[in-house]
Amino acid sequence: MQLGTIQLTSRTLIPNNHKIQLAVRDGLGITSPNAQQLFELDRDGSLPDVNNFLRDRMPQLFTHFAKPYPWVTTINNSSWRDGERIWPYVLLARSGRTLVPAILNGHIDPTVSDLRDNSGQGGCPDGERVVFLGEISHT
Repeated sequence: MQLGTIQLTSRTLIPNNHKIQLAVRDGLGITSPNAQQLFELDRDGSLPDVNNFLRDRMPQLFTHFAKPYPWVTTINNSSWRDGERIWPYVLLARSGRTLVPAILNGHIDPTVSDLRDNSGQGGCPDGERVVFLGEISHT
């Protein structure tokens, strides 16, 4: 899995601020005020809600995802069921100083709640939180 130039092996170090800034510059990340808007999404939102939020803010990344997964740019809640398809990205969680695939609560696809729960550290203001996604290899 990878995100930009960040390769995710079984345990990948959390990128430093410089790498995160490069990802934002290259259209592979978003910062405030857009990042804060993620925390205004309904906590009960599903993966298509998250997908639409990210797609609108990172069109270059979703153009890349759409090459092997054309449906990723058009999917909505009415055309989606949990676990029905493999998404081009996976939610990552912090484990110490590394990133690992997040453990989801009772479902297969991550929800808005999962993204919020796996962003930043406890007590961290919303505007300072970071959500990490890894790209699923389609080869």
